[in-house]
Amino acid sequence: MVFAQRRGRGASDGLYDEGFTPTRSAYSCVQSVAIAGFEHAMADVDAAVAYVSARPDVNPARLLSAGVSRGGVLALTHAAERPGVFLGGVNFVGGWLGEKCSDGPAVNRPLFQRAGRFPSSTIWMYAKTTPVSRPCRPLAWPRGRDSWPRTPRR
Repeated sequence: MVFAQRRGRGASDGLYDEGFTPTRSAYSCVQSVAIAGFEHAMADVDAAVAYVSARPDVNPARLLSAGVSRGGVLALTHAAERPGVFLGGVNFVGGWLGEKCSDGPAVNRPLFQRAGRFPSSTIWMYAKTTPVSRPCRPLAWPRGRDSWPRTPRR
């Protein structure tokens, strides 16, 4: 298992630049800025995958992509747009913008649609009251689900 960090996150170097306000005090809720930040993060994942795949102790034919929050939607979108790289993917409560952002649905829905094109197995884990999922519920289940389960699965 590898836990890669995007630029400027955790112990990684570089500038963390995934769509901030001009003062860099918060994520920007402006669609164009948020999407530019997402594409910046996609390049970081490309670099991480290239590094991990080149390691002698890694079988690059057996990769799974997973992430939490922003990393969740990023992991599955990246997997969908890099065919043949990953066997599967997991999105733990992932979305790019929260529901406090007015552009949240305009950013999250297309990203969920892009991620939903991944042709292999995926798991999309959300709680019934996960805030980022409310504007996008039908799209959080890209394999034909049109509603949330009525009872919890065990």
